Amino acid sequence: MQEMTFGACVKDSWKGTFRFISQIPGLFWGSIALSMLLYLLAGPNGGESDVRGRFIGSMVQLALLLVVVPVLQIKVCRFLALGERARPLMPDSGACYGRFIALALIYTLFAGLAIALFVIATILASSPGDLRTMMSHRFIIGAFAFSFVCASCFIVIRLSLLHAGIALSQKLEFRAAWRDSRGHFWSMFAVMFATFLALFALTYISAFLAIFAGVMLGDKSAFLSIVNGFFLPLAAVQGASTATILYRRYANELAAKGSAHV
Repeated sequence: MQEMTFGACVKDSWKGTFRFISQIPGLFWGSIALSMLLYLLAGPNGGESDVRGRFIGSMVQLALLLVVVPVLQIKVCRFLALGERARPLMPDSGACYGRFIALALIYTLFAGLAIALFVIATILASSPGDLRTMMSHRFIIGAFAFSFVCASCFIVIRLSLLHAGIALSQKLEFRAAWRDSRGHFWSMFAVMFATFLALFALTYISAFLAIFAGVMLGDKSAFLSIVNGFFLPLAAVQGASTATILYRRYANELAAKGSAHV
């Protein structure tokens, strides 16, 4: 656990991103090239009637991005924390990658359960009734959805210290991550928001320009695929850099349980 100001966290997060890109460019630009290719292959190039081709392309894209993004984030965390270079591509015999996927599956199952509850609530609320009853049901559904989104953000941010910990060969220590982040939710949220604000703005501007260029040239889907393919790895690197800084700032019990200390 290292004392750092809010400004230092944001600045070091961006510095970490640029350090990784400049010192391990092959892995970064290779990931972008692969990501762009996958987005283009999964696009509607086969025509709207080519349902089978679009489905296969989407599945290939999803399967490979489940490899590209976790591997890239693990390498960023280990580079910034331990100075590890591009090799080995799968450190710790792939154990940290497996834990990354396990954590993603836990989040996915949690989101799936929430969606199922929301659908059930929507069906129940759409039952026949007078206007006052329908408005009451819609208000309840809206309140439920808003509460769930807030609760999900709270839980994910509180457990975000796990990402860097897993990359540094630690186990899924949920309790340790929860205790280390106690009382630090708003500061962690502020660091994440500040580091990604510029990236979000740049992404939306690029998407707008891609749509404009696509309208002019008659193929906006290809331009959007290129933009998505570029910003996905960049966001993964930025997210991993921020996670490493937050781990350095707040991990105490979590770092003590692991074999690697930032």
